[in-house]
Amino acid sequence: MNNVINAGEGNVFDQRSLDRKMLELDGTKAKWISIDQVIEQEAIMKAFVDQDICIGCGMCEGLCPAVFSIGEDEKAHAMDEEIQEGDLADAESARDSCPVGAITVE
Repeated sequence: MNNVINAGEGNVFDQRSLDRKMLELDGTKAKWISIDQVIEQEAIMKAFVDQDICIGCGMCEGLCPAVFSIGEDEKAHAMDEEIQEGDLADAESARDSCPVGAITVE
């Protein structure tokens, strides 16, 4: 039986096919040096607010002010930079708590 790697999003790869190849999926880079060892993995997470859906309740800013703020237009805005590792859980909590589902974190 061949070993397979489930890379998410329905992407399944035969482990042998990954040997010495660069795999890029949804902003995640993984460099494989052997079948069993990954030497580099880097993920960039960003938050987005759908301005057409946002009602400006401020829940996200209250839960994660490092990532979200309420603008002069009285709607939530996400910072343009990547989410720092220490803020990721709070950003995901803000996404999950948004009463209208206007936030994505990817």
